[in-house]
Amino acid sequence: MAFQDELKRKLTDAGLGSIVNQVTQRTRPCYRVVRTLVPESKIPIGASKFGGSPDVPAGFAWPESSNVKKPEALEFVAQIRLADLPEPFPEPAPGNGLLSFFTRWTGGRVFYFTEGTALQRTEGPHPPVAPAPSGFWQTLRADFRRKPNPRHTYRAASLKFETALSLADGSSSMIEQLDLSEADSEAYIELREAWWEDGFAGASVKHQIFGHASPIQNEMELQCHFLRLGQEPRWDLPRDHFVAAAREWVLLLQMDSDDGKDGPGWMWGDGGMVYFWIHRDDLAARAFDRVIAIEECH
Repeated sequence: MAFQDELKRKLTDAGLGSIVNQVTQRTRPCYRVVRTLVPESKIPIGASKFGGSPDVPAGFAWPESSNVKKPEALEFVAQIRLADLPEPFPEPAPGNGLLSFFTRWTGGRVFYFTEGTALQRTEGPHPPVAPAPSGFWQTLRADFRRKPNPRHTYRAASLKFETALSLADGSSSMIEQLDLSEADSEAYIELREAWWEDGFAGASVKHQIFGHASPIQNEMELQCHFLRLGQEPRWDLPRDHFVAAAREWVLLLQMDSDDGKDGPGWMWGDGGMVYFWIHRDDLAARAFDRVIAIEECH
């Protein structure tokens, strides 16, 4: 209730008192992911982390991208020990076990290892990411020397999770339902951005589990609907199709670009994000092999 009360106050202060109830009804609880770079040797096997080498069963076959002519090894980016997430879960995910995330551009795979699975730390096929440059000229020089589309083993970071309340994106179909004036729409968009920064010590990187995504281009749930069916996405459908899709899909993990000196070192396109989505039916069935990964960038 504390999150809801604070949101209602901020909406009223922003001149949006007339839509307080409609906005709060569209919010979703989530976990914000806080990462801290540490030597990987200090992260226990099976613990939640970004980067480094995955903890997987013996004989694990490293996943490859399937949406290109020549299959290429994916990059390991994260593992989440579900028991690390604060209870109660906002979505019907399993209460224990390990989720392991791999991606490469618009391709991605998620593996679920049940509690008690014997795991071992397994090095992948990619070299370590270079240290983050510091200073203007060092950064500029690094940009010139950067190889196109390199693949990396990213810097390891331990994780902790903070409960939060996420607001629907200002351009989403859920907010479009409210038919806001241009001024109110701009006020809502500004409030939503400030809501993240105020509640997360001004952090600019938006790593998140569950809740509403922070799209860079467009909302993705209807696209996921068609991809799950093996069909070409359609964008000419009425608004209610977008709203229905938004209710059917769960944001399993959102990973922001994070290549500064304090981050794991990945950059998705031009300051983009990678989103892992799962249909509610697949989440209930623990069918994590049906997760859809989408990248958006500027």
